[in-house]
Amino acid sequence: MFYQLIKTCKYFVLYCIITSFLSANNAISLSLSSKENSLFWNEINNFGINGSNQLLLSSKFNYGDKSSFHLGVQSKISHTSFSNTYIEYQINEKNLLKAGKYYRDFSNYLNDNLSSGSMLISRNSEALPKVGYVGHNSLKHNNVYFRYGLAHAQFDKNKNYSRPPFLHEKFLYIFLSRNDYSFGLGLVHEAIWGGTTNFGKQPATFEDFFRIFRASHGDEDANIGDQINALGNHLGIWDFIFNKKIDSESEIKFYYQHIFEDDSGFKFKNKNDGLWGIEIVLKDTNLLFEYLDTSHQSGYNTIIGNDSYYNHNIYNEGWSYRGNTLGNPFITHKKNIPVQLTHFGFAKEFNFLNISFLFTEKTPASKSNLFLLSIDKQFSNVYFGFGLGNSIDNKISLKSSFTLGF
Repeated sequence: MFYQLIKTCKYFVLYCIITSFLSANNAISLSLSSKENSLFWNEINNFGINGSNQLLLSSKFNYGDKSSFHLGVQSKISHTSFSNTYIEYQINEKNLLKAGKYYRDFSNYLNDNLSSGSMLISRNSEALPKVGYVGHNSLKHNNVYFRYGLAHAQFDKNKNYSRPPFLHEKFLYIFLSRNDYSFGLGLVHEAIWGGTTNFGKQPATFEDFFRIFRASHGDEDANIGDQINALGNHLGIWDFIFNKKIDSESEIKFYYQHIFEDDSGFKFKNKNDGLWGIEIVLKDTNLLFEYLDTSHQSGYNTIIGNDSYYNHNIYNEGWSYRGNTLGNPFITHKKNIPVQLTHFGFAKEFNFLNISFLFTEKTPASKSNLFLLSIDKQFSNVYFGFGLGNSIDNKISLKSSFTLGF
């Protein structure tokens, strides 16, 4: 055990050597918890690194005015990943390019530290290798603001994919602002396509890409289902955000991520399925309430339909990457289980002391409500912390953490 931990630390030795020669914003975090009773909140929304003992690194290096390198390393005894490791190049003040392993450039209002998780791309899994473009523009005194992006990613080869499929991603937002109020409406489209699955080689020509882009049906080379419906596995959200500024450090945010996987959900025939939330930010305090609902599905278990958002017949890994759900972790990608639950998040900063609390009501997979209380004490640029929470079997466990910023 000790030898394995030392072996894992080689990444961090190399990291410290590199950062000692470069100017950057750096953080190293070590988290230790009981191996027997794994904390539920150590298992989800944790960069796809599940387990009791974890090491996390984060850095940002700037190269001139236009380029930056973001380093993110997440490690446990048996596995190390590099989620949130990417290069960013600023073409001009309104356009940028990104390449590497990173999460999302949409739903930027979402507090990933307190939220139950985005409906599309959360921090529950490792990040996919991706190349993307992000741009923005404004009209008439900046009261109307547009934000848009396009990205291409790829999954891994595994027992279900002898050739890894691709991920197509695009989004478009419009924001309207007046005085202390702002309203945003976004449309985000994700699609898994190409590759070779248990159903054989899937269409992956340049022409097929435009079919995926338009979410149109496949040609005669596609599976029968994809000839009738849209080619590939599609998922998306209508993204609503309303913001009220109280002062320079305080605001109230209301948001709704309406999920859809086909035309019926796109037209809101799945009613209010999705993630509803409100976050109150009062200087050094954050309060977050969320309600997650996937029970309608355009007529769940009826003749009308069954959207089954994170599952798919041809791409039977579903909406997941390396075994972890890509979106909200309370929706399983392995089978369709409708969910209705509430979630609460709280964070407070005192002088040299940070407190956070997460609470989620009982889920179909858990034996009780789920919680995690974390307290971090600051000494200069060092934080020492501990956490108290429960597992999915409602076994109480403790964790300790150490974070160094430099």
